[in-house]
Amino acid sequence: MSRLNSAKWTLSSRFPTTPLIQRRAYLAFLPSPRLKLEVSGTIRCPENDFDAKLNGQGTRLRLVGQFLGSPQSNLLAKHIFSPVGLPVPGGLANAAIQTAKFHLFNFPKFIVGQGENSGLGLPFGAVRLCADNWEIIITRTVDVDKKVEFLEEQGGYLITHVAQVRKCNGATFSTAELNEVRERCWYFLSFVTGRFAGVTLPVGYDQAGKIVWEDWRNSMMARNYWNIGLSWFGFMNGQSLAETFPGFCTLWNQSIWQNALRSHA
Repeated sequence: MSRLNSAKWTLSSRFPTTPLIQRRAYLAFLPSPRLKLEVSGTIRCPENDFDAKLNGQGTRLRLVGQFLGSPQSNLLAKHIFSPVGLPVPGGLANAAIQTAKFHLFNFPKFIVGQGENSGLGLPFGAVRLCADNWEIIITRTVDVDKKVEFLEEQGGYLITHVAQVRKCNGATFSTAELNEVRERCWYFLSFVTGRFAGVTLPVGYDQAGKIVWEDWRNSMMARNYWNIGLSWFGFMNGQSLAETFPGFCTLWNQSIWQNALRSHA
């Protein structure tokens, strides 16, 4: 479970409530990744699906769990909701983003030779993808070995890598551009691994390093699978990611090839 930045959401006035004592937003990974909104207090929902506002935008919430509490033990009632099929953005839609990051779920650990990144100043084991004025640096998490061991034994979903994104010329970019490059990375990394890649939880930062935008939707990813896809990618040669990304982007920029790449993902 991963705690997210505080979310602001309101329920329709059709639902009588007492003051909500506590609220939080988090991403639960099992049995499948899902954004969950938890409130403590008393609420009566006449139906399971209903309209609401999340971060100022209209959405539809579904009641996915509840605990009625116990006055004798001073336990508050809890209600857990999830958005139904809609993106959940946070921050300014017109934000000027200087740098951003994606989080990669269940991406295989790969090896990059020490000489491959000579002079680039990259962290150990990182790989740098460059194309169309985008620089994407994929870095393993510090505890990736333990995560891989856990995934191999039990399956599930864990963040194994982080991708840092910026424009090669240092220019700022929009949330729409960030979503486009995230989608491109999803198709590329799915092509690499031979299964749906988990490229999710993008976060955008301004020039001062402050978070100005984030998106809590889940990208499609292989359902509880770990490293079973048949793929051309040799995990002992992580630099092949950098070598193939420009060619992939060249095809992606041609509509006829982009349609083919989308249909075969």
